[in-house]
Amino acid sequence: MSAHFEERSGVVPCQTAWGSWYQTMEEVFIEVSVPHGTNAREVKCRLGPRDIELSVGGTEVFKGRLFDTTVSDEATWTLEDKCLIRIVLMKANREAGNCWSSLLEGEYCANPWIQDQMQKKLTLERFQREKWTTNTNHSTHRLKPLLATEQRIPPNTREKIADHYVSDIHHYISNGVDVMQNPGFDFSGAEISGNYAGGGPDFSSLQK
Repeated sequence: MSAHFEERSGVVPCQTAWGSWYQTMEEVFIEVSVPHGTNAREVKCRLGPRDIELSVGGTEVFKGRLFDTTVSDEATWTLEDKCLIRIVLMKANREAGNCWSSLLEGEYCANPWIQDQMQKKLTLERFQREKWTTNTNHSTHRLKPLLATEQRIPPNTREKIADHYVSDIHHYISNGVDVMQNPGFDFSGAEISGNYAGGGPDFSSLQK
């Protein structure tokens, strides 16, 4: 799911001196540029649940404590075309709100703009995954007042959230149509504004 979403929507990379890293709801991807002709025997990579270490040809690339916990048994690294190391980490917490702000604690931090774009993408990925439907008796323009009455949202912010959220995504939701069962409803190219921090508000009670 994440891979297909990323293929359609592109990635939001955080550039570093050695390459870049980016993320989805499930995974963190690290791409490290190495000298052409690098052999796999020159690569030393240790992937722990909360720590990582990479050296090439005896030179340390990075080493430290990861921003959050990962599933080490599912972590992988590959050397591609003898010039690129690709590391894939599986997040232990795969919620949209778990948007890493840095690769390591205090190192390789995303700047505020990149962090904002990363959170937007994770929130849209969440929408792509969830089965967003509307009642067949309600047109999409009636979805906003439904969201505005969602009890999980504080009363003084419901209307504001509904205004901003629905203005950008309502055209992706058709009457009584299940987004997950209809590939034509694709959030990978969507824009989103409003309250998307932390993965966005919980509208689960509005689903069928």
